[in-house]
Amino acid sequence: MKVDISPRAYEDLESIKKYIEEKLQNPSTAKTILIDIMDSIKSLDKLPDRGTPLNTLLSIKSDYRFIQSHNYAIFYRTEETRVFIVRILYKHRNFMKVFFADETILDLNDENINHPPIHGLLP
Repeated sequence: MKVDISPRAYEDLESIKKYIEEKLQNPSTAKTILIDIMDSIKSLDKLPDRGTPLNTLLSIKSDYRFIQSHNYAIFYRTEETRVFIVRILYKHRNFMKVFFADETILDLNDENINHPPIHGLLP
């Protein structure tokens, strides 16, 4: 299966990198965590249904799933030929607020997908 990353998820990766590098002052850990997150994302091409269904956390019907990497939850949905990464959030964040404050996350017809170079995030 093909794995696509939404622009919003890419922004999440940039924010994670910036926070760890600048706020925590640890560029080497930022690089390690980003590599591990990307490895987790790439692994979904072979086992897309391995993630936990989002409806186990929220009492709504949803086709979204998530997997964890370090302290981050990677939210995605599967379609016929692809896995679509929607967001990458700190695992203790209020997911309800994030998902429903911005209804674009639930747009199943999002065609604003890009394939940014992940190497640009890494030092």
